[in-house]
Amino acid sequence: MRYLAPQLIMVAFLAGCATTARYQNYLGQDGACVKGHSAGFFDYVSEKESMVSIDAVDGVPTGGGAIYGPYCFPSGKHSLGISTSSRNTFSKLHLELQFDPGKKYELRSDLRGISFILKFVDISTSPEVMIAEYRVKVSGSEVPSFPIIIPAR
Repeated sequence: MRYLAPQLIMVAFLAGCATTARYQNYLGQDGACVKGHSAGFFDYVSEKESMVSIDAVDGVPTGGGAIYGPYCFPSGKHSLGISTSSRNTFSKLHLELQFDPGKKYELRSDLRGISFILKFVDISTSPEVMIAEYRVKVSGSEVPSFPIIIPAR
């Protein structure tokens, strides 16, 4: 009986470490895929382009790792949780988008003033076709703070 207590403590500890479900890509031929966008370094710091990551598909977190995708699912309307950032500003939003079978899409973003311009682009065609454009107000800033040191006289 005295050996049972450590085992119960270990079970309780491991139960607290349970992971949440992560999105699993759809493998059917009639699926559609979407990916985020990773801006080049110089475009990112010059505010020409922003990074776009897909955080959730239909309410299911995409998890770590391949934050830019691609994420595939059956064609139709799907809800995406999206983060976009440029330099030290960011925005998070949810969009419901219509996806056609067999198509590949990309979400791109540019920072313009106090808004991100988010573009939904069909990249399975040549030339690429912009499906929709959304204006998203910047919702936060990650400005580093530095202590101000005033020397004593």
